Amino acid sequence: MSPQIPMQSRKGKRYVSDTMRAPMIQLGETGPIVPRLIFGTEHIIDLSPEEGGAILAGAYRQFGINHWDTAPIYESHPQVASGLKQAGRENILVTSKTRAETADEARQELASTLAELDIDHLDIAFLHNVTTDHLPRRSGALDYLVDARQKGLVGHVGISSHSPATLEASAGIPELEIVCGTLNRDGSRIDDGTLDEMIHALKTCYEAGKGVYVIKILGRGDLVDDVEGAIEFVCQYPFIHAYNIGMRNAREVEENLGFIIKHAPELC
Repeated sequence: MSPQIPMQSRKGKRYVSDTMRAPMIQLGETGPIVPRLIFGTEHIIDLSPEEGGAILAGAYRQFGINHWDTAPIYESHPQVASGLKQAGRENILVTSKTRAETADEARQELASTLAELDIDHLDIAFLHNVTTDHLPRRSGALDYLVDARQKGLVGHVGISSHSPATLEASAGIPELEIVCGTLNRDGSRIDDGTLDEMIHALKTCYEAGKGVYVIKILGRGDLVDDVEGAIEFVCQYPFIHAYNIGMRNAREVEENLGFIIKHAPELC
């Protein structure tokens, strides 16, 4: 692997190399350094754990994609667990999520997730799919994740949401370090808001120092007729750190990474 050369940006460092390796960036002011392409694991559940794990491990070894995003509802924990064994846990950043509302529910779900992944901590734990006006109802779960961070069970705490209002509110919550929101050129998969409102919410989170990454870039398959155009659209916004795309095989990994390298700007 060729050496990585740090380049300074306002919200952390961006890392590039002269080979087909994923550019790396810090997620906001307090988040980890991650590849700009995040491996969404929702689409490898049709594969055996060994096959799915091999694709994940290959994405790390060939392209340096060492951030894998999963959740209990995706049912991809077996593939991620296998991938961690193949790639080496120490080399990979793992994000998983909880739909819990109370501290007890979050405690149980985190324990189950760690057991299924056969690891002792998550690198990032999200409150999953927090809908409009439901953030206060999830305060018990958030309090537990913050406590779990202090105990070393969680590295960083964040939120995923399809709601611009929820993400806007997240900007003012210091316990939330990272946000994950919906963004695609059709403005689809957004709850209770518009594309412009989502863009504004994501920018607000970035300006508050949060790590920002986006999902549903391909509209859950609606935009696969022009993958490059869909990726180019999200890459135009300089306040987005990373792009979470669900992938099924090495060809999709290489193709998506190539488009990101081509179109993604350095953060301002």
